[in-house]
Amino acid sequence: ASEQAIIRVSGRLNARAAEAIRRFHLPCATDVTGFGLIGHALELARASDVCIALSASALPLLPNVLDYASDGLIPAGAYRNRSFCEHHVLVHEGIASERVLAAYDPQTSGGLLLAVPKEKTAEVVQFLEDQGDLGQVIGEVLPPRDDCVRILLQE
Repeated sequence: ASEQAIIRVSGRLNARAAEAIRRFHLPCATDVTGFGLIGHALELARASDVCIALSASALPLLPNVLDYASDGLIPAGAYRNRSFCEHHVLVHEGIASERVLAAYDPQTSGGLLLAVPKEKTAEVVQFLEDQGDLGQVIGEVLPPRDDCVRILLQE
């Protein structure tokens, strides 16, 4: 089941998400690849001078990812990404270490992280789902903080 899901997800193009960007005039987006979700979200937060709160429980994961991570099957790049980003990330207590590492996972063919204005969220999610893609709200943009934290990983 995991192998089939990986093939299905990795073989998808981001054309539908790109269409959502054009159709709904979304202000910014990034692909989620080698720097992982947190690394790419951090780039957006820095460039936009904001803080991004991500919901660890809302992150879409392939089947068995957390099981594999608990067995120690974690790419070395996830640790490098964490080391590079962690001084700008605040992880709330109680989030399993496997879920945290999954957020740092160096994707080779991730989806797009879209910044969607609140008033357009339902419409964009529906558009993506109607096109057969996943539309998942995984967090929100917050004002910048006084410290160096740019990413909050919370439940």
